[in-house]
Amino acid sequence: MIKQNLNTDWTLRRADSQESFPASVPTSVYTVLAANKKIPEPYWKGNEDLVRDEIDHDFIYTREFNADPGLLDQDQVLLRFDGIDTIADIYLNGTLLGQTFNMQTPGTDSAISEKPTICTAGTGALICRMPVSSVM
Repeated sequence: MIKQNLNTDWTLRRADSQESFPASVPTSVYTVLAANKKIPEPYWKGNEDLVRDEIDHDFIYTREFNADPGLLDQDQVLLRFDGIDTIADIYLNGTLLGQTFNMQTPGTDSAISEKPTICTAGTGALICRMPVSSVM
């Protein structure tokens, strides 16, 4: 079995902005924004109350990658997420792979799609969009 780690080289941006910030996963929007001095440290004293409104915006995590040599020669290629917090739309090369509506935890691939995701392109643009506005 060949495994390719996609935990590094992500970017985060607010959906209504072109300004982006480097990120690795796992992480949180608060952690990335604080590391880039856009908000105060959210988990320090009463700062969470100061930054709470920031999470009302939609955020987009993006990562581009090339499949490792031999990966696409396998009988099956599974794109697995070990945790997506709460609400997200997941795209690969512009195709919606699935959505999460609650915390997706390790081993629950069915939270992403009904069947394993087969990647058929040698390169990929992976996007996880967290649309807060879609919550009822």
